[in-house]
Amino acid sequence: MNKREMLRLIQAEYERLEKFLAGLSEAQMTAPFLDEGWSIKDTLQHFLDWQKITLESVALQLRGIEPTEFRPGYPILGPNPQQIIQQLNTDMRNQSKNRPLADVLSDFRATHAQYVGQAGTLSEVDLFDASRFPWRKGRPLADSIREDADEHYAEHRGWMEAALRRATLSE
Repeated sequence: MNKREMLRLIQAEYERLEKFLAGLSEAQMTAPFLDEGWSIKDTLQHFLDWQKITLESVALQLRGIEPTEFRPGYPILGPNPQQIIQQLNTDMRNQSKNRPLADVLSDFRATHAQYVGQAGTLSEVDLFDASRFPWRKGRPLADSIREDADEHYAEHRGWMEAALRRATLSE
């Protein structure tokens, strides 16, 4: 894979997500029918929160600084990283759950554009050289970028589509 292919994959999945969103009403986007009472709006906020974390992490790494926290108080490394991520997801959702849909949609789109823009400025070495950032222990930076973009969109879009079908069938 190269940068051009990575950006193409990110954009293709973003367009699939936008196509899905275009067919939804405001009520469908804000109804808490996903796991743990989340809505599609909450999921969009989740995407942009994680993209902002990755944007900050990439900026640090390019300056030669190893990121040690997702956000203050949420260490990247620890005895149970999945538990830390789950708690961070819960806390971020609690902080943003009352945001208006229009604000979340606007911020999601702006953050996606910023995210793709930053990825586009990175060199092939920065993105794909597994030894470029030693603290990543052989994991290329592109892996993290894709995890919080096309892979994240596809994973959650599938869950949202299935939950929406179940909710529609139960009406």
